[in-house]
Amino acid sequence: MTSLLLLSLACGGPAPVTVAFTPTALGKSAELQITHGEARYEGLLTPGGDALRIEVNGLPEGVVLSMGGVSVGPGALTAPYTESLARVTFEELTAHDPGLSLRVSFPDGGVGEAAVPKLDVQDAVVARLLQEGGLRFETEPNDPSKGDSIFWPGGPAETRWVGHKGALYQLDLVAVVTPVADPLQELLCPDDPAPRPAVDVTLRDRRSGAVLEVKRLPPDADCPLVEATTPRPPLPVKAVHVWLESMVVR
Repeated sequence: MTSLLLLSLACGGPAPVTVAFTPTALGKSAELQITHGEARYEGLLTPGGDALRIEVNGLPEGVVLSMGGVSVGPGALTAPYTESLARVTFEELTAHDPGLSLRVSFPDGGVGEAAVPKLDVQDAVVARLLQEGGLRFETEPNDPSKGDSIFWPGGPAETRWVGHKGALYQLDLVAVVTPVADPLQELLCPDDPAPRPAVDVTLRDRRSGAVLEVKRLPPDADCPLVEATTPRPPLPVKAVHVWLESMVVR
């Protein structure tokens, strides 16, 4: 028998267990505290683009962490949460409830459980969308209008979405804009020391990650004026947006 189980039998029952999450200041992760009798354990919950990861330090052997249908021993737990993302909008990702709970079971029979708090998973989901594998939901809801929604993760707020803007499952294409590392295709402005590069715009299928189209666009030919209060962006934002508009299926 383990020392925890012997202690439980000697005391006539399992030690009480509490599980508590505290979101960090920016809400992009959450601190985790687990108590078992007088013992205390600290951990961290962090979101990825398709899974939540929990790491807890110092848990004894025999402890089981369970969340989202996944159960593991002490250490780290990774559980998928993509299903909860399908029907939310991009803006709602800043306070997303994955609908999961963490259950902690000790060998003496003590059990504690707490719901995962709302987290800002927007950056994590964007990072996943930029990966070559794409982001496919476990059960893809029916989207009859495929090709009518493009998301440009690195674009300015006003040009980030092109076409239909709805829930994430309705997102069809992801635009990846990459500066071209070729001095011969750069534009130098007299009053701006930073050269303006040409860009490659790659359209990927959100569901499969497959590359559907690549378009090279030249740098913006309009140099900013010295007295301009708002300098023009170094990338050809307008040209990118116009080309993306032309690729939307109406």
